[in-house]
Amino acid sequence: MGGAFEWLNKIFEYLWIFVPRPYLIISTHRAVRYRRGRKPVLVMPGVRWYWPLTTMVKVINITLRAEEFKSRVYTTKDAKSVALAYTMVYRVSNPVKADSSCDNYEQTIGELGESVLSPIVASNTLQELLDELAKDLEECGLNATFTATARKMARRFGVRVMYCRVHTFASTRVFKLLQEQG
Repeated sequence: MGGAFEWLNKIFEYLWIFVPRPYLIISTHRAVRYRRGRKPVLVMPGVRWYWPLTTMVKVINITLRAEEFKSRVYTTKDAKSVALAYTMVYRVSNPVKADSSCDNYEQTIGELGESVLSPIVASNTLQELLDELAKDLEECGLNATFTATARKMARRFGVRVMYCRVHTFASTRVFKLLQEQG
């Protein structure tokens, strides 16, 4: 019996794309509306209507988000190995730019967060890093440098980095295991 009226269901599905639909944007979100090849438009909170045939709407969360990066081993200027884990807190400051500048801004920010710290660590010795971490009580040490660099890089993606904090720091040794080939 279900197959007998399947053709009717397909007709209603086709006609449904011509009917305007409501969508709700809550106060912690903004939306980016793409309409018929025009420039994207920022849509503020409230109840809005759109035509699915000609419009695409993407809702974006603009509240603070924290991304924790697990411990990774970095090499310092004096060829010492250190393990660092850190947290980056950010929010989307420009939803249109965040959505239209890259395919997935959340993944891009994650990749950016992982790439920012490596050059900072590589340009300092182990002792300089320890001194920088000790200075962070006055907000002029490693965390401040890390935050400033991340802010500069994330700005072009419509994201504002609030702060970055190193929460795990350890000096490590890396061993290379040789295997016999035979």
